Amino acid sequence: MNHKAITAINFISALKLSQISKEVFYLGINELDSLIGGIEKGKFYLFCGNQLFLRDFIHRILVKFSIKGKIAYINNTNYYSSKNFIDFDILALYSKMEGYEITNLARNVYFVAAYNELRQPKSVEELLKHIAEEKIRVVIFDGLNKFLDSALNRKVAFENLKLSFYKVLRFCIERNISLIVTLEYEDLEPRLPHFVLHFSHVAVFFRIKGSRVQACLIKHYAKDTNYKTSIINFQFQEMGRITIPFREKYQAMLNSLQENLLPLIRDVEYKESFEQLIKEVWDYEYAAMANSGLPLVIDNLNLMANLHNKSKINLLKKMIEEKDKKIHELEKRIVKLEEKLKELTNGHL
Repeated sequence: MNHKAITAINFISALKLSQISKEVFYLGINELDSLIGGIEKGKFYLFCGNQLFLRDFIHRILVKFSIKGKIAYINNTNYYSSKNFIDFDILALYSKMEGYEITNLARNVYFVAAYNELRQPKSVEELLKHIAEEKIRVVIFDGLNKFLDSALNRKVAFENLKLSFYKVLRFCIERNISLIVTLEYEDLEPRLPHFVLHFSHVAVFFRIKGSRVQACLIKHYAKDTNYKTSIINFQFQEMGRITIPFREKYQAMLNSLQENLLPLIRDVEYKESFEQLIKEVWDYEYAAMANSGLPLVIDNLNLMANLHNKSKINLLKKMIEEKDKKIHELEKRIVKLEEKLKELTNGHL
């Protein structure tokens, strides 16, 4: 173990720790918040276990924490093998569920990616240097152990992992910042780097149980854990590639609406209108939607449908105005004819 790295960490005394005001962030997953008590300011949380859950979980907490303020996110993603995807569509979906603008998330998250074990400590160092003067609330170290299994030299990969971890840990301790680390394992007793588990205040292991997720509390600084578990009812969002072509997402959305929505619509005119929107609007304006910058396909569909409705309303308004004008002219002509007829009738009399 790198003893120099350990001794370089400035630990906070119990007295100073007691004087720091307690600030808690909640993850928005009730069962998990109840199990761990939320994320406290200045504490280190280790989340490990099932990859499917952790990938979705990361997207949720990126949105949740960025709403509160600026955060730092370190993504360890093996460029040549298994990647830790950050799916923009899923971020946009969770942002929309929170009533939060995705552009604000982009401004509040400082992001860096390490693509192999050699880049890991360098990427961490560059990010921490960049955010040293920022008011960071949370640092998320995603996939700390990502390069161990695929590394050509496991010893070097392990040393770089330790170096990266201690850099981040020291940064968070000195600034009283919450630290979240994720590790992907499928075993309840994973081969965790022992120093990571040792320094953590709270550690939770996740595994899939049928259609639900089981969260197992394996360590808590203030609780008798005894491997306490909680079942999380969790709806996963499908992970895709980092960049999915708009045409593919657009077609998938239309297929989903045609298969799941359309058969249950009772009004025949609504069904016909839907098909007309596809032909007259969405397919016709596909290029504009692909270039709109809106993150979700459904938002593009709604926008184009609204523009189509507005154009039809304007057309009807123009037609009504023209008809009103013609009616007004006819009324004036009728008045003149009536006056003329009245003059002719009076002359005759």
